[in-house]
Amino acid sequence: MIDLKTHEYLCKKEFGDKCTKVHKFLDQKFAKYGARHRHFYHHWEGIRECAKIVHANYGLDYDLAYEAAIHHVKEDFNIQGHQLSIPHKEDYKSWNTKATDKDMNISEEKINEVKEKLK
Repeated sequence: MIDLKTHEYLCKKEFGDKCTKVHKFLDQKFAKYGARHRHFYHHWEGIRECAKIVHANYGLDYDLAYEAAIHHVKEDFNIQGHQLSIPHKEDYKSWNTKATDKDMNISEEKINEVKEKLK
């Protein structure tokens, strides 16, 4: 997982703003759930919710918050050099939610399977 400072650096480089509130919102469940924190907001529905909440509560431009959230999730899903597409909330239902952090590592075989489905 990419840490906060790296997410901030990448956003500053890409958008001219660290977008700290976006990253903190998306990763707010990490301490309790580890890699499984992604089930909460690392999907299209979570990205939209994040942008709305960060815009409404902290004044960050909605479009910037939205783009930063997409960037954050894409960076988190850049696994072993293979960019996976952003899932929908429903996609997580088929994933083993009781997996340990170690189990969340995705094998090359699974990455290739997902890539084939996306073609």
